[in-house]
Amino acid sequence: MVILDENYVRGPDGMILKDTKTRQGRRLSLDSDTVTLLRQHREAAIEQLAGLDLALTGKT
Repeated sequence: MVILDENYVRGPDGMILKDTKTRQGRRLSLDSDTVTLLRQHREAAIEQLAGLDLALTGKT
C-alpha cells in the first residue's frame, strides 16, 4: 500500500512540496510485481547516491 499525502509542484521559486487540494491522503494498493519494481528502483537509487557520497533520506 502506498499513501499519497503531498504534491510536488512547480512554484514561482522552483519545485515545492505542498498538501493535496483536499488535504486528504490517498491510499493505493499495488500488485506484487509493482512492489518488486519499486524496491529495485529504490535500491538502484541508494547505490547511485552512495557513489556520490549521499544518502537517501526519505524526503521527496
